[in-house]
Amino acid sequence: EISPNKTALFYHNEQLTYDELNKKSNQLAHYLVNKEVKENDIIGISSETGLDMLIAILGILKVGAAYLPISPSLPEERAQLMIQEAKPKLILKRGQHSFIHKVETIDLLDSNEIINQPITNPNITIQPSTLAYVIFTSGSTGVPKGVQVEHANLTSLIHALMQKFDIDNSEKVLLFSDYGFDASVEQIWLALCNGAKLVLVNEDMRLNIDAFENLLAKEEITHLHATPAFLEQITPSSFGGLKRVIAGGDVCNWDLANNWYAHCDFFNEYGPTETTVTSLINQVNPSQKAISLTVPIG
Repeated sequence: EISPNKTALFYHNEQLTYDELNKKSNQLAHYLVNKEVKENDIIGISSETGLDMLIAILGILKVGAAYLPISPSLPEERAQLMIQEAKPKLILKRGQHSFIHKVETIDLLDSNEIINQPITNPNITIQPSTLAYVIFTSGSTGVPKGVQVEHANLTSLIHALMQKFDIDNSEKVLLFSDYGFDASVEQIWLALCNGAKLVLVNEDMRLNIDAFENLLAKEEITHLHATPAFLEQITPSSFGGLKRVIAGGDVCNWDLANNWYAHCDFFNEYGPTETTVTSLINQVNPSQKAISLTVPIG
């Protein structure tokens, strides 16, 4: 409502304004209401990277349901385990992915019923205790667990990080993480809750460092959040707009931090999925070397 014509999402020369994103997600929300989706129902999303992925997430949240990411790149056995455990009411699909379990699947790219729905906001009140998403852990300590996160948890996280990072609507936030990892939650809502621009990348772009660096410069990305291992592959630079780099998901060493904080603010984050993405955060400075062999997490 504040800036309806501002770009909300950008991916591969496609973009949506905040007004367009709101209307398209409203249409999906009304469609889900017609499918008798109710508060705290779990709705799967099996989507390749694209604007439809974000429309699906927002449309699900607007009806008080929780989204369950089921990435098409997942091994079939793991996808089936997630479906079996979470028991989604529906699965919204974009791209190729087969499901053995008998769950109704709707193709986001081929549903005339969705585009014929009203563009108005659904008249549904979301409670703090309403589920927002279910994301499965990696299973590194045993069987993967589905973690249920409520709106209260999510809004607390985003509110705290908005203040920590001093985010405003001029930001261009990179959606670096796959939507099946909880770091994506932080990246998505830091952008969309502040009227900023969210720039999506796919796996091919993450594997091509030259193309990735060109994207950072061309789109004047201000906020980059990635793993230390990935950040080590990039030549540190301001890239014409980078305000802050956040390392998370693994141990961060001082060589990496030293290379980055000369160009922009550098943060080190830590948090299990069960505690809503980020539990601890530290803005790195050289004086901390005296107290820790690795970069502190706060």
